[in-house]
Amino acid sequence: MQSGRRHEANGSERPEVVKPREFFGLLLGLSHLSTLVLFRIDADLLNVVLFHSEGVLVFPHLWRLAFSTDKIRPPLGGDDTGAWVRNLARLPRLSSLSVEQSAEGSPLPPMQPPLPLFMTLTRLDLEGVQLGESDAPTLVDLAPHLVELRLADTLSAPACASILRRAPTGLRTLHLLSPLGRQVDPRPGCILDDVLPRFKDLEDLYLSAHSFTPARLAPCLASLPFLRTLRFGWASQPTDDLLAALFVDPKSPHRLRHLRTLELDHVWDFRGDTIEHRAWKFPAGATSGLDGLDDSWHPARWPAGCSADGTKTAVAAARAAGIEVDGIGVHAASWDEAYERERAIRLIAWAVETGDYEEAREELGDLTVELCMAYAALGLLKCSSRRT
Repeated sequence: MQSGRRHEANGSERPEVVKPREFFGLLLGLSHLSTLVLFRIDADLLNVVLFHSEGVLVFPHLWRLAFSTDKIRPPLGGDDTGAWVRNLARLPRLSSLSVEQSAEGSPLPPMQPPLPLFMTLTRLDLEGVQLGESDAPTLVDLAPHLVELRLADTLSAPACASILRRAPTGLRTLHLLSPLGRQVDPRPGCILDDVLPRFKDLEDLYLSAHSFTPARLAPCLASLPFLRTLRFGWASQPTDDLLAALFVDPKSPHRLRHLRTLELDHVWDFRGDTIEHRAWKFPAGATSGLDGLDDSWHPARWPAGCSADGTKTAVAAARAAGIEVDGIGVHAASWDEAYERERAIRLIAWAVETGDYEEAREELGDLTVELCMAYAALGLLKCSSRRT
């Protein structure tokens, strides 16, 4: 956090850094604050909120606290790493807590009983590196009324089995996020096949890469009677067989008949600008209508057992059942059609511009070209492609 300006000896300005005591004085004037978000905050300033024994008492109305930092550690000379958790538990209205730590280990430190009790906390977001590998406190004891839990591992696959085995069974929202997905390998504790059935009240489930076994997930999901939203995250494996069991096969005992929303974000494709978006202008020096196309258009890399055709079949069946379906994976499934359409449009645009229809005839056939020539002669085909 910075405030004001100071002048260097050479006349230049540099930001004036706020001292912890000044920051605490600022907080004293915000006693009616209900939401506090501290992004990438310096550890010394964060400690004013977390480790100062009177700091939390400044915010009797605070219901949401979110902060991110490099490493949560006690002030110089302190050794009680769990003091900040006990301090926050004293906030009488805190219902949402989000903690992001860029250093390795769980943002929640190991703590000896008796644990503090967050009686009003219903949502907890934890983001860090190597989640699940440290001896974090038991969530069912720490926050027994938790209904929303979001766990994100920024550099590895979330190994959250141990955390979830000790989480409240009344969870209604569970999100497992792994931004690097395909670039990381599974670790012990990633697979949640035997853990998910604990949460019979789940309504919203987001599954990350390596968090489930495709062949075992269908009966697990079918055992969740209140599931309304299902999301598959980047590089996860909703295989064709899994999607068929959930949405396509009319004889499957695992069809999700009560689902309302399905999001498929497990793959993405790359689509460059269309020639129409480029105002019908081809690259300088182009000798073909297809020059530059394959440099910017790339199909999705489908995970093992997944395919565009299987995804499209499942999407159609789910939508026919009244389920809202969205996601970058749905978009990626139509890449072939979009690519072939763009390819044809570029060939025709090139032919109309140059008067040379040979390439278009070879790729699209005589009938298509004759129709396009007729439309062009009538002035019904407009695609001026001045080369850049």
